Amino acid sequence: MKSPTRRSTGNSGQSTDPGEEPPQPYSPVNRMPDPDEELSLFNSDFDEEAHVRAVMSMTAPRGERLTPGSVPAHIQSGQQEQDSFYLEEAEPANENPIVAQLAHDDVDDIAARVSERLERRMTEQLKREVEARMALERSNQVMAEQLAANERATTESYDEQVPPRQPPSQTSEIQQAEEALVLEDYDDNFKVCGVRRTCWGLILTTVFLLMVGGLTSFLLYFTDNETSDTSQMEIPEPTVSPTVGFSTQSRWLEIMDRIGPVISTDSSDDPTSIFRDQSTAQYRAFNWLAKTDEYGANDLDSISDQELVDRYALAVLYYADLGMTWKKQLNFLEPVSVCRWNNGIDSKDENAAGVYCAENEVTFLQIVDNGLKGELPSELGLLTNLVHLNLDRNVLFGEVPGLAKLKALEVLWLSSNNFVGNIPAEMAQLTSLASLDLEDNSLSGTLPFELASLSNLFFLGLRLNSFEGELPDQLWERLSNLRFLDLEANQFQKTIPSQLGLLTGLESLYLEKNRFTGTLPSELGQLQNLAEFLLYGNRLTGPVPDEFSALSSLQYFWIHGTDLSGNIDDIFCSGSFVQSLSADCYGDPLQITCTCCSQCCNPFGENCRQNL
Repeated sequence: MKSPTRRSTGNSGQSTDPGEEPPQPYSPVNRMPDPDEELSLFNSDFDEEAHVRAVMSMTAPRGERLTPGSVPAHIQSGQQEQDSFYLEEAEPANENPIVAQLAHDDVDDIAARVSERLERRMTEQLKREVEARMALERSNQVMAEQLAANERATTESYDEQVPPRQPPSQTSEIQQAEEALVLEDYDDNFKVCGVRRTCWGLILTTVFLLMVGGLTSFLLYFTDNETSDTSQMEIPEPTVSPTVGFSTQSRWLEIMDRIGPVISTDSSDDPTSIFRDQSTAQYRAFNWLAKTDEYGANDLDSISDQELVDRYALAVLYYADLGMTWKKQLNFLEPVSVCRWNNGIDSKDENAAGVYCAENEVTFLQIVDNGLKGELPSELGLLTNLVHLNLDRNVLFGEVPGLAKLKALEVLWLSSNNFVGNIPAEMAQLTSLASLDLEDNSLSGTLPFELASLSNLFFLGLRLNSFEGELPDQLWERLSNLRFLDLEANQFQKTIPSQLGLLTGLESLYLEKNRFTGTLPSELGQLQNLAEFLLYGNRLTGPVPDEFSALSSLQYFWIHGTDLSGNIDDIFCSGSFVQSLSADCYGDPLQITCTCCSQCCNPFGENCRQNL
């Protein structure tokens, strides 16, 4: 910052430092007007200036005479401004007519009277002008001091920036009033960061008003949104409420009249009682359908009853299994047909996910490894045209619903979840079921005999559960179409039923890692199509039946880790049809004699090694 330029005081052409005392009030003895200034006090009718100059040029203290054009000694010792005033182009006394007129008068008396008159006339006018100039000088001095103080330290307090005032004893009342005016003007106009204080006030007020306005708008916006979201979570009751619009209430009642008896599982006379519990998925799903869903909002009659039921049932699935946390939303709850609630891949592709339709009817629902968490709602049974249901590898728990209404269902895959309990007996009503995969859950109990009614079943996967008890003899007689039976890693006990030999179409039979005892039934030798037969990890005893030599399609036969004994060379080694044959064929004592086994284990079914 440049150093502030000191402004001239006008007294003697010298500079005034901020620390110096202000000039004293005017006195004719110590100050005379600057000859460059226009003196407004000499405005009489005659030329008094010429008169005074002539008189003063010839006036001197007593005993001292002046010669024309000379300067008195007491004037020479005065200030330069007085010299310039009194001596400016003085005319010789003997050439001025006024001098000639006063030649015979008493020079001293005239000079005294003229001086007195001059002083008197000058006093009033000069006093006003001196006061005005002193005010200007003080203002300049204050500004100079303020600029110097800002340069020295910008963090000093305002009290330290204000220049010290003169003691009251040394300042006149006029000076105090002038100084107060100057300081008041300074207070109102000092600058902060180059902007006047009054302007800062206006700026801060404007900013404050803008902030208040913006905050108010922000609060109003979110208040409206929260009100809207809250209203969306409320389901109107059958009776009209002041908070529910007539159109919404009318839509609620119309939908309830059309599908209420179908979707309600409550046995009471009021079909709406199931929707009174606001914590349930049913409440939220019907609320969405009646209030939020915009699909067909203007023409509800264009949507069939079954389509309304489908939308409700799928919405229950979404809310019951935390749809908002799914890995992929799959367009669920979008205001489009449920047939478009999928990932856009053809349903025949293994990567297809979502809802697919045939002739505008939901027939295919596949959501694999998508983070579904919760119980499987029984409302899925409302999808009466569903053919394929695959919810593998999610986090579903609770009991498996019966889904008895799904008469058209052919595929039910719920593997790798956390289901518990028994297989519901109602599942026997799924007479079209061809593939049932419940493996890798925590199901328990015995196999229900009612499954025998699933005459179209060709795939039954129950591995990695906790089933126990005997395999029902009567179960297998009617499952003539079964091709794949997997009961691995359960707790089934007692003997293997001989009725399994009736499953002549069976291709894969997995009975390993259970608790089966007794001997192998010779009836299993009738399974001409059997390619994979795994029995390891059981407590079977006795020899391998000779009838097994008729298993011409057999490629995998694993019996290690059992108590079977004898020689199987005559059964399996006479031909090369078995690709992988594993038995307890080494160690001491030797349990199985097998020269063609691809893998031999010790008597405990351990330390298996390839038999080269």
